[in-house]
This record gives sequence, C-alpha cells and structure tokens, in this order.
Amino acid sequence: MLANATRSRTELYLIGSSVSELRGSKLPSLRMALGFFLHLHLELNETIRHSSAAAVTELAKFWRKARIPMKDHQNFQTKLEQAI
Repeated sequence: MLANATRSRTELYLIGSSVSELRGSKLPSLRMALGFFLHLHLELNETIRHSSAAAVTELAKFWRKARIPMKDHQNFQTKLEQAI
C-alpha cells in the first residue's frame, strides 16, 4: 500500500510520470512534451513561461533534425501553455 501512495504522488493524471529529458529518434509526442514541461515546472520550480520556453527549445531540436518547418517559438510556446 505504501508503493501506491508514493506512485500516486509522482504520476500525473493522463500524462503519467514527468520526463526529465527528451530522447529518441522520433518526434516527441504531446504527452512527452507535456511531461518534460511539467518536470521543469513542478520538479525544478521554474515559472510557467520559462518552463515552456525551455521545452520549446528542446522540442525544436527534434523538428530541425526532421527538417520540418516551425512557426515562431512564441506561437509554439503559447500552444504548449494552452495544452496544460
């Protein structure tokens, strides 16, 4: 019963656990992006604006590797914040 109590504190509803870094060769999903954002915001105690800016910077690396054109970081950042 103790394991359930600690797991429920670390897992986020509909997202699962937070993601400390984005890895892999595929584009990150929205779940991974939100997990990374929430790791920055909740665990590292960053502001919402700073967390979303850092998450967008990391996500942009994957989009650049795939050579997918992106809108401005500001638009991407607002969209990530609205997904919360």
